[in-house]
Amino acid sequence: MRTGPARRSQEPPAASPADRAGAGRGPGGRRWARALHGLALHGLALLALAQSGAPALAQQPESPPLDSRISEQRNQIKQLRFEKEQMLARLREFRSAEQAALQRIQRLTEAIRVARRNERELNAKREATLKLRQEQDAELARLHEQLAGARRRIGERLRRLYRVLKAGETATVFALARYGTFFRDSRYLSALREADERAIREYEALNRQVTRQQDQIEATLAELATLTTQLREDREALREQERTLRASLGGLRANQGLYRKYLADLEKVMDGMRGALERLEHERSAEARLAAQPDPDTLRGRLPPPASGTIVAAFGRFDPRYDLKKPQRGVVIRVKPEQGVKAVASGSVVHAGPFRGYEDLVVLDHGKGLFTVYGHLEGLKVRKGDWVEAAAVLGAPTYQPVDSNYSIYFEVRLNGKPEDPVQWLLPGGLSANGRARSG
Repeated sequence: MRTGPARRSQEPPAASPADRAGAGRGPGGRRWARALHGLALHGLALLALAQSGAPALAQQPESPPLDSRISEQRNQIKQLRFEKEQMLARLREFRSAEQAALQRIQRLTEAIRVARRNERELNAKREATLKLRQEQDAELARLHEQLAGARRRIGERLRRLYRVLKAGETATVFALARYGTFFRDSRYLSALREADERAIREYEALNRQVTRQQDQIEATLAELATLTTQLREDREALREQERTLRASLGGLRANQGLYRKYLADLEKVMDGMRGALERLEHERSAEARLAAQPDPDTLRGRLPPPASGTIVAAFGRFDPRYDLKKPQRGVVIRVKPEQGVKAVASGSVVHAGPFRGYEDLVVLDHGKGLFTVYGHLEGLKVRKGDWVEAAAVLGAPTYQPVDSNYSIYFEVRLNGKPEDPVQWLLPGGLSANGRARSG
């Protein structure tokens, strides 16, 4: 609600058939934005409609026929649907590849876990083999020591026997004197020698056996070292595959994020285009209705007033409430605050919103060059593009501080030229001297 003087710094817009084409549809531009993804190998067309939104009914360049614009809009929506299906198919491929990568990573992780377990088992076996080799080394050292002791004892006995045999006559006489024990001593010495030789043979057999075991242990250790090295190399290769797969998985997820963003943008564009198509079809329906409207001359003098009230500023006169030397192109009607302002005839809303000097302003196109203008409104009930029937409520009157009353502005234009609204209204519908009658 205005709190200061409602100065008429700008006249309501002139209206003409060309004006109707401009105000009803707007120039309707298109913006294309194409996002190309490296893996997608196809572009996403982002198409948006730009509406002029200008309330004035000034002359605009002629737009293409509505049928052509609607057909073009439908083709663009169809193309965007195709783009959307491609994007969704690509997303499905990404999700499938992601699942496959996750399963492969899971298998690699399990293989790495098994490789680590096998490596631990090999290390444990190697440690056990090393311990066994140490035990064999100790056993072999003990056998060598026993064998060396046996050989020393045999050598000592042989040396003693040799000295006996080489002792000379004295020894011989002495030996003969002991003839009774000689053979017994010889047998004893022979038995000792045989026992020592047998022990030496056993030690040598044990030595060969221990040596063979040591050779087997060394071969086992070499085999374990080879297996451990191969296992480590395999595990590192598995880790490298896992790192590569995780990097690919990150790329897949990043691509999915990009495609989801493109899809969201595409969906917004499609919503806008569907809304634009709906407006175009609504406009075509309105044009068909306008074409079926009666001839303006048949309405002259038969329209009801937009609201009950009194004319306080007549057509072609100066508005006595303002110090402005400019004739009125319409009339100002003082009305009651609680009543609604109604359409005087059915028509299409070509403007509904603020307009400088007139608060909210509504312009109706009744077809065949006839327009009506309603100013100083608030609480609008209609919007641009709506079709309204006669007597439909457009809004409420506003309070005018200049004369401390509620009033509205009403104007009639035919083929772009303002005409006296009183001539179009029912006889006596509005008067400067009394209460008006509302139809």
